[in-house]
Amino acid sequence: MTETTGLPIPLTELIRDELGIDTFVETGTGLGRTAAIASDMFRFVYTIEAHQGRWEQARERFRGSNVACIHGKSPVVLASLLDELDRQCIVFLDAHCAYRDKVTDNACPLLSEIKVVMAANPNHVIFIDDQQSFTSFPPVRECWGEYPELVQVVNAFFDHDRASPFVFIEGKCIVSIPRAIVEAVGEFVTGREND
Repeated sequence: MTETTGLPIPLTELIRDELGIDTFVETGTGLGRTAAIASDMFRFVYTIEAHQGRWEQARERFRGSNVACIHGKSPVVLASLLDELDRQCIVFLDAHCAYRDKVTDNACPLLSEIKVVMAANPNHVIFIDDQQSFTSFPPVRECWGEYPELVQVVNAFFDHDRASPFVFIEGKCIVSIPRAIVEAVGEFVTGREND
């Protein structure tokens, strides 16, 4: 089976190399597809899953690998994990119910996740999967009222005195990067689009 992900891989590799990042953190493990891809790209991969059954499946799938599977609600686990890691990471936020039933009482903990990540280190790189759920209507109708609007998502990156990231949309993701790499990322994205 070929693994698929909403993570834009060439862009992720560029950012990883520009910033020398060796750690990838994911919320919403699901079937483990993104974690599997990230395991070939990063030295350390941490994936967080609130659903007991999916977490157990992922733990078994990644046994003996460089992927650590953590069970719990993403905002709580992210806070302690990022504090413990104490280094710049690429964080992939995908714990919202974009195409399946709600796993926890909160269908979209995204604003809490962003707050935690930015408080830990405003220079973390953030990819938010399923951008179409924030730029239009989420596909799970029962979750419509639980998703933040796009303006709320973007504003969440700037709710901290220390934060001044560059936020843009690339493929299926909303992306937040440190301003130090805007030029390199911009040249990559616009150069690729002009090919």
